[in-house]
Amino acid sequence: MNYEKNYYDYIEYVKTLDRKKGEGIYYESHHIIPKSMGGDNSKDNLVLLTAREHYLAHYLLYKIYKNSKMIFAFWFINNDRKHKCNSRFYELSRKLNSEKLKEKWSKPGYKEKIKQQYFNYYNSLSEEEKNEMNKASKEYQLKQQELLYTGKKVICIETNKIYKDIIEAGDTNNIKYNSILQCCRKNIKHINKLHWEFYIEGRIYITYKKTKYNIKIHKPRKEYFDVNKITKKIICLNTGKIYNSIKKVSNLFNIPYVSLQRTLSGNSRYETVHGYSFRYYEEGKDYTIVENKKESNHKKVICTDTGKIFNSVVETARNNNISETWLREVLKENRYRIKGLHYEYYNEDR
Repeated sequence: MNYEKNYYDYIEYVKTLDRKKGEGIYYESHHIIPKSMGGDNSKDNLVLLTAREHYLAHYLLYKIYKNSKMIFAFWFINNDRKHKCNSRFYELSRKLNSEKLKEKWSKPGYKEKIKQQYFNYYNSLSEEEKNEMNKASKEYQLKQQELLYTGKKVICIETNKIYKDIIEAGDTNNIKYNSILQCCRKNIKHINKLHWEFYIEGRIYITYKKTKYNIKIHKPRKEYFDVNKITKKIICLNTGKIYNSIKKVSNLFNIPYVSLQRTLSGNSRYETVHGYSFRYYEEGKDYTIVENKKESNHKKVICTDTGKIFNSVVETARNNNISETWLREVLKENRYRIKGLHYEYYNEDR
């Protein structure tokens, strides 16, 4: 399609209509040759178009020239509230403008050129104009700070104190406002070993000082996180060993806290976790040792290079510091070896 011929033919047709503003029809002035391409504001270069005609005119100009200036004009008219466009044209304008901007800013030396233009403009200003500009910039920053740092209550998890806003919390504890904001947004974990959150009424915040971790309790999960039981001693009914805390059991057996709490609560649905049974230890009480259900069903594994025999796949992976998934692939003969060693299921008859 000859877009250039269609464009100028239609412009000539509109000129014959002798349109004028104020006749009850909405018109917009259009530069036949765009100003960015050398056009001027003379009567010969201006024509009155309806909003739809103006939109289509810029679409044809983009099709004719396909340069960054026409793409920007087409994108701008798509983002103008006066002109309603369909999703296809809107997507096209956004995509084209984004590609051209990336191409422009990726050119070597373009960023330095823009910076130099800004510095030249700033240096050309008088001292009064510079002071006004700096004052306006500071006022804008203060307004932004007021929007960010006020209006929301914050709580310090360690001290359990509630402040009316971030500014009060920062002034009281001698901490930067932005640091508290980033901590509340979970971008950083803590500031000087203090944890901060936006305060929400109805949520329970509890700090247990005897442990290294701050335990935040929500009402729906309260039964799983009983603070008074966190440091109680725990006994493993399979091995008879006693542990000082849930944390130690979790680290040794690689079991999540919630799974341990379910087992320790005595719920019949969660009698064991990872094949082990755990209970809170009480002095003077007799505990019967039970068989490990998980380990009893496991096949033994042998390392054919070292001759060592292991009771299960899990034990083999832990003792040799290898991935359990990869080890199972070796045992299924989908892989030949792992870390230079060969493994097989142990068969006593062989």
